[in-house]
Amino acid sequence: MALDKKYYISPKVRLADILYVTDSNKRQSYFNKIVGKHIDFVICETGNLSPIFVIELDDSSHEKQDRKNRDDFLNKALKFAEMSILRVKASYSYNPNHLKMKYKKF
Repeated sequence: MALDKKYYISPKVRLADILYVTDSNKRQSYFNKIVGKHIDFVICETGNLSPIFVIELDDSSHEKQDRKNRDDFLNKALKFAEMSILRVKASYSYNPNHLKMKYKKF
């Protein structure tokens, strides 16, 4: 396993389910920007399911300008929420030990 058992991995999570817009003047506008976006994986604490960090799998579509814009928005939104994002190059398979070694800070 790449993660300790104290973490829960949740796949395909709506960005709006982990980010809350607090600016009441722009709440609807900001919410509209995040409601249709999804995160590939959210890593949570097992006990209370608090999000710890997110994982995005980047395939070749992330080289297109519209995806670059989406990724930039996602990076900024998560940074503002003080949540780390781990970007992993998409692959047919993954070696958990390799991921664990490569991304030690998570």
